[in-house]
Amino acid sequence: MTHRSLVELVFDQDCPHVSLARDVLRAALVATGRPVRWHEWDRHAAGTPVELRNYGSPTILVAGNDVADTDGPAFVDGVDRCRLYEDRGVLVGAPPLDRVIAALARNTDAFHDSDGPDLPA
Repeated sequence: MTHRSLVELVFDQDCPHVSLARDVLRAALVATGRPVRWHEWDRHAAGTPVELRNYGSPTILVAGNDVADTDGPAFVDGVDRCRLYEDRGVLVGAPPLDRVIAALARNTDAFHDSDGPDLPA
């Protein structure tokens, strides 16, 4: 079984919104006082767990849960798809900062039990 980190970014290499997602993730971790670390999963890489391959790009997961699960279907059955998110009535290319912060806050205890993610950002 593949080791899964507490905070993860799932993406396609050619997705134009990956940098924005990294910026949002970094800002959320700083805002919540968490270490600025996460694991990145390229959906097409051989080592990416099967259960992550069908997410749209980019997707941020905290404790295995999609931070923006209210935006409709996140799964795309292996088809490359840039994922858009609604933020105050506007479509944006990454999950809104407040949703990422809320997901991190809901999982406070998990950070104390984590052995630390893999990617210093």
